Amino acid sequence: MLEEELEQEEQLLEGDPVTFQCPYCGEIMDIFLDPELRKQKVIEDCRVCCNPVELRIDWNEDGLLVEASRS
Repeated sequence: MLEEELEQEEQLLEGDPVTFQCPYCGEIMDIFLDPELRKQKVIEDCRVCCNPVELRIDWNEDGLLVEASRS
């Protein structure tokens, strides 16, 4: 495992938030993830425009991938 991947894993396990951008208004937001789940699908309302944002999170050997899309 690469050093950067280890840092991502340590951050997630320590409870650091993951940052994403609202696909509607562009607001940058954070969300805390469950480190036990390697794949997650979450609907989070934007705190600025209140639109639902669908987050698809995949945490595997290639690292952490967070994809935000309109829900």
